[in-house]
Amino acid sequence: MRNSDVRHFSVEKTPCVLSSAS
Repeated sequence: MRNSDVRHFSVEKTPCVLSSAS
């Protein structure tokens, strides 16, 4: 998965993951 895809996926599935990834 690309960084962009992962971000988009995280936002839809688990916003918490996005925060951790960022």
